[in-house]
Amino acid sequence: MASISSEDDFQIMCNIHRETLSMLPPVLHGGPLTTRNLSRDSKAEFTMIGHRFENVKDFKEALCDLAVKHNFNFRFIKNDRDRVTMTCADEDCQWRVHASRNGNLPTFRIKTAQHEHTCGGGINTPFYPRASKKWVSRKVVMKLRDRPLYRAVDIQRDILHDHGVCLPYKQAWMGKELARRILLGSDVASYDLLVWYVAKVSETNPGSIVIIDTDEERFKCGFFCFRASLDGFKRGCRPMLFLDGTHLLGKYGGILLGATAKDGNEGFFHLAFAIVDNETDDNWTWFTSTLGDAIYGNDDYTNIITFISDRSKGLVNAIAKVFPLAPHAYCLRHLHANFLKSNGQLGKSLKDECWSLIMKIAYSCTSFKYDEVVCSLLATSGQAHHWMFQKSDMSHWCNYLFRGQR
Repeated sequence: MASISSEDDFQIMCNIHRETLSMLPPVLHGGPLTTRNLSRDSKAEFTMIGHRFENVKDFKEALCDLAVKHNFNFRFIKNDRDRVTMTCADEDCQWRVHASRNGNLPTFRIKTAQHEHTCGGGINTPFYPRASKKWVSRKVVMKLRDRPLYRAVDIQRDILHDHGVCLPYKQAWMGKELARRILLGSDVASYDLLVWYVAKVSETNPGSIVIIDTDEERFKCGFFCFRASLDGFKRGCRPMLFLDGTHLLGKYGGILLGATAKDGNEGFFHLAFAIVDNETDDNWTWFTSTLGDAIYGNDDYTNIITFISDRSKGLVNAIAKVFPLAPHAYCLRHLHANFLKSNGQLGKSLKDECWSLIMKIAYSCTSFKYDEVVCSLLATSGQAHHWMFQKSDMSHWCNYLFRGQR
């Protein structure tokens, strides 16, 4: 089946599905029309007197599956852990099923049943009243376990293909969220486990630094630096740290701040990370201050660290305040983005040519090479040259001018 790239495409497929159903001859089940060519005996066999189920939950889930398959709705007359009675949602319909516990056993057994519908309510319509988010979660929980990036639009496609049900996008999304909660647990409960996690880290990883700050009973921020990462940075990495933050995409949001080094094989080496509510001056100052205490706290590390960042205002202020002697270099990728944004009126070919020259300036290691490329940039574009020297502090990113260790 072709993949669905948008909700509009899914609606088109739903319309095709409905038109296909309308072309099929109706199948009589005591009067009503069904959306699938199912025999009368399949429903009768399922609600046959004496049919057993593992427990009351399995019984109600099975009846829900039956209602979705035949597209009808039901209501509860009795509903407790010992007995369940269901009738069709249409009060004039004769469909009825009653089941109860099998003696003292947890199993449920159908005691009485009338499996013939005498109404047409809801059948052969695009609405499936029993295709709830709970029903959707049961159908997709295993797929979500195997495919963590399983999207709501994928759920819509698979439910349509497997069950003939056109789910609204919101219903698919809510079913996915319920399935995630079944697999991963509650987000709120996970935050409550952080206090337990701090104690376990201290017990199993002595020397690690894990700090959880709360506002009364609510999680506020957290800092994590494991002992192995700290020792690895001090003994095997050059004195250089990349600092950046990224948005957390969960229900409660927040920002993940990280400090990453480079090892002797030019690989990334994660040193520490923190979870905060926003990328503010105060949060960056708290993170860098805690990071400094972790690195220099035992007086066994004396190197001056070079920091590299995207030049965000809060980070620039925090490094200047916490590490006044530390050189601070700026990331060329972010410099490139700023250059393109500030020089949009230049043509594409001219911007590419200017940026090529700026890259040569960044990697110039001698005064002769530096002066040569700067002159070439001035001859190519006076505007780009002006942006270089007036809008950007080159001492933070040019090899020839930057005095810190790279």
